[in-house]
Amino acid sequence: MTGLIGTCQQLEDASSGGGGGSAPTSVSNATSSTGNYDNSFITYDVLGTVLTTDGSSTTMSIAKEPYDNEHGGGPASSFYVRAYLRATGGTSYTQNAAMNGDSSLTGCSVAMTTTNNSTSQDNTSSGGLGEVTITHGGGRGGFITPSINDFVRVKVNGSATNSNGTTNATQVIRKLKWVE
Repeated sequence: MTGLIGTCQQLEDASSGGGGGSAPTSVSNATSSTGNYDNSFITYDVLGTVLTTDGSSTTMSIAKEPYDNEHGGGPASSFYVRAYLRATGGTSYTQNAAMNGDSSLTGCSVAMTTTNNSTSQDNTSSGGLGEVTITHGGGRGGFITPSINDFVRVKVNGSATNSNGTTNATQVIRKLKWVE
C-alpha cells in the first residue's frame, strides 16, 4: 500500500503548476504589429509631411527644400515618434522614446518636448511615444532651419513581461538627416 501512496504523491507534484514556462520571446520595436519593419520605428510630422518617415532605413533623409517650404516660415517643427512592441507571450509592456544625445543642428536646437512612457503594446497612432521639437534659430530677420548634413537622432526602447520574466527589445536608434 505504501508503494501506491508514494506513486500518487509523485504524480501530484509533477502535474501541479509553477514549473517551466519562459519570459516573452521575439521582443522587438517595430513599425507595426506585423510586416513592415522590425527593429525600427516611424515618425509622423505634426504640421506637414516632410518629417513623416516609414522606418525603412537607419538614416531617414529629410529633403531641405521641402522642409523649408513646410516649416521654414515658423519658429519650430515637430514630429511624433511611433512604434509597436512585438512580443510573443507578453502580458505587460513598456516602451519609450528619447533623444539619443548626439544630434547636430546648425543654428537650431532639438528636444523631446513630450514623452509617453507607455505601458501599451501599440503606440502607432496619435502622439505615439512622444513629440520631438526642432526649434529654429533666428528671429526678426527670418528663421534659421537645419542645414544640409544636420541630423537628429532618436532612440526607442521597450520590454515585454509575463509571470516568468522580462525580455528587453534591442534598442533602436534612427537618424533623420537633412539632404539636398
